[in-house]
Amino acid sequence: IEGGFENHVGYSISGRTSSGVRIFNVAKGEQIVGAALIDETTEPENEAEEAVVEEMVGRHSPETTPDTTMDRDSNEGEEPPE
Repeated sequence: IEGGFENHVGYSISGRTSSGVRIFNVAKGEQIVGAALIDETTEPENEAEEAVVEEMVGRHSPETTPDTTMDRDSNEGEEPPE
């Protein structure tokens, strides 16, 4: 977190009487030692990651056809074949 934990910049420490959203509980004797902001974008972070994405997009996978065989659940409510 920018500014560090010591200065409480970018987050707040809430007391027992506060009304907010609890993200997680910290067990007795444990402390938070780090936190990170998760980037919501799907853009590659660096050139190596971008190269992997381009390689995966460039791969040609064979087309598949869906299985059309009826199973026990798909024929519910139908008359049995004669």
